[in-house]
Amino acid sequence: MRSIRGLDIGSAEALVVVASEPVKGYDTAGVLDGLLPAAVLLDLAAHGLVTMGDGRVTRTSKESQDGVRGYERAALDIGEPLDGTLPEALWAVTDSLRPLPHVVASELVAEGRVDSVKNTLLKMDFGYRFPVLDTDFRDAVRSRVQSALESGDVTTAFGRTALLLAAGRADGQVFPGVDATAMQAVAAGQTPLDDAGFFDASTVVVLQQLTTTIQQTVLR
Repeated sequence: MRSIRGLDIGSAEALVVVASEPVKGYDTAGVLDGLLPAAVLLDLAAHGLVTMGDGRVTRTSKESQDGVRGYERAALDIGEPLDGTLPEALWAVTDSLRPLPHVVASELVAEGRVDSVKNTLLKMDFGYRFPVLDTDFRDAVRSRVQSALESGDVTTAFGRTALLLAAGRADGQVFPGVDATAMQAVAAGQTPLDDAGFFDASTVVVLQQLTTTIQQTVLR
């Protein structure tokens, strides 16, 4: 198997590299092209929807349209064009790894703070700015994450977001004033990741990359 900087193509670590430093080519880096968070592919692979290895990402099945639709934007066969959309079914698959949980955006839409769940999350995923960013929006996210931090519950989307912040050691920068004490054991590697709903330590490495995305695009 070919490698990038000594890492097997298809591994979580290699995906971090190619996602953060994209290059053109008919390999994993070319498939990602810097547009898709590596964590999405890890989640898709964990659900058996795609396979990764030998320098490419491949759909598990092309026959089932219901199965294909959810990751047609994520798991690209070589040469398949990018259309710039992220299908609705992909939200449910990737919700557990999304820095801003889908449910948060849904509530903010219901409150009239953003006009589209899909547009909001799509712009976050691919590193663009939100269509609407204001104090109420940020406070709404902070309050939900604060509650998860205080309870230490990592079974919810908010708890997983709190875990992301703790693992990336960015809680003070991303959410000023948020007390992340409840998650410091996770940040120090003292809490089993399986219990937190993540696959392995490599996934946390990916999440650290996503934490940087939050810092740069969402909560400045």
